[in-house]
Amino acid sequence: MVPHRKSQHRSTLPTFEDLRSHPSNVVVKTYGRNLRRWCPPILLAINVGTTAAAHTLRGPAAAPRVSLRVYSEAGCPNCQRLVAGDLNRTLSAAGILDILDFDFIAFGNAYYLQEECPGYPNYSRTAGVACYQKKCSVDDAPAACTAGPVVCQHGAAECAANVLQNCVAAVYPDPAVYAPFNYCYEAAYAGGVRAAEACAAHCDAMRWEDVAACLGDADRVDALTAAAARDTVRQLIPGTPTVVLDGVALSDTAALLEQVCGAYSGDAPVGCPAAGSLIETA
Repeated sequence: MVPHRKSQHRSTLPTFEDLRSHPSNVVVKTYGRNLRRWCPPILLAINVGTTAAAHTLRGPAAAPRVSLRVYSEAGCPNCQRLVAGDLNRTLSAAGILDILDFDFIAFGNAYYLQEECPGYPNYSRTAGVACYQKKCSVDDAPAACTAGPVVCQHGAAECAANVLQNCVAAVYPDPAVYAPFNYCYEAAYAGGVRAAEACAAHCDAMRWEDVAACLGDADRVDALTAAAARDTVRQLIPGTPTVVLDGVALSDTAALLEQVCGAYSGDAPVGCPAAGSLIETA
């Protein structure tokens, strides 16, 4: 078998130009006045305009942080509802970001094509995903698990948008910065790349030029996509969104804020509901 070379598969990943050429890439003028409505909510608890450096001044007494990981995919209606609803309610509660180790991984039901998997060379939501998970969720997964073309449930536009979201989180790792962008971008997803640029422009502490530099770095895009794939496949998610709290996948996120607060062993942040309504996760 010919050894795999990175240059052979780099061009098979959807590029940001795929997103730019998406048929829905029409941004109406109303975005300008609506973006301020979309972007600030997650920042309400830490004041719009705060810097990432200032946000690192944590409030509550030291205690192990609660791990919250969200496995998502761009443009997924259920993911959009989570981002705008239960997740936003949780992240925007005063002080919650101070007690969280939060990660948002955009890969979802995507996978790197495997010749032996059903559906090849096309995408298969059931058999193809299951085959990829079985082959690639092991600790010593073969190199082919993160090589070659990536296929996504909602097509090339989603693949490119997943790359975008992972680039934003890599360039701006503080969730106080990238979570508001995700909130804005998912609300404006039909607008394509121009909506993404507008969201970056209207979200504090972000520069679109920094995000564009990541998107234009093929090696970094390859590395971020492979990392998201490895993380997602090892979690063996049943679908998107999947929310994992301290290592346990939640069956329902309606009480996500209460569950996060219940999992924290330190002094409860101001944004936590009354003690009687907290949900223990142990």
